[in-house]
Amino acid sequence: MDFVTPSTAAAYPELVKASADVLQPTWRGRFSVIELGIEAASPRLIGIVAPGKPKPFTAEEWPRVVEEAIALLNECGWWVCATLIVGFPWETEEDIDAAVELFDRLRHYNAFFLTLPFIPSGSLRRSKALSTDSILPRNRRALELIAITALDAVDKIGRLSDRLTAGASPSPVRLLLRYLLKLAAAVGYRKLSRSLELH
Repeated sequence: MDFVTPSTAAAYPELVKASADVLQPTWRGRFSVIELGIEAASPRLIGIVAPGKPKPFTAEEWPRVVEEAIALLNECGWWVCATLIVGFPWETEEDIDAAVELFDRLRHYNAFFLTLPFIPSGSLRRSKALSTDSILPRNRRALELIAITALDAVDKIGRLSDRLTAGASPSPVRLLLRYLLKLAAAVGYRKLSRSLELH
């Protein structure tokens, strides 16, 4: 899987288009996914956890830059696998709200959103205050964000099952994979929906 940062894509759209001409993400109708690290949706939080990531743009422009990058990558033929991180030690309710708002704005794009827990590494891992057990999200709003992004991804996988299994052969194997993928997506979607209704 290829990887691109939102700021690079937004700053150099012609380079992205030229890369698409070479890599041909839609060649023979294939399904191509490119990874995009959003990490934090709010300008305040991205300025703390990855201040260099928005450059050459500012942290305040980050939500717009992310949307421009995803729109451009879709235009060039890629589906996007975008990662968001929850549970940063510096995270506030407002930061989570910003992530939910950004997801709501972006959910209609050809994109899967993976919401991942913050896992401390390096010197942060050695800090007792930042142990993995204490970092995993317990905030209700963060858990809601994880659930709605997972629900959206499962729904899209179910709808894309024909394209996702197009390369499998022979035909009976392809049909079986397609059926299993649709079944798994339907069951997952139903369970996640019920879980959200209960909360």
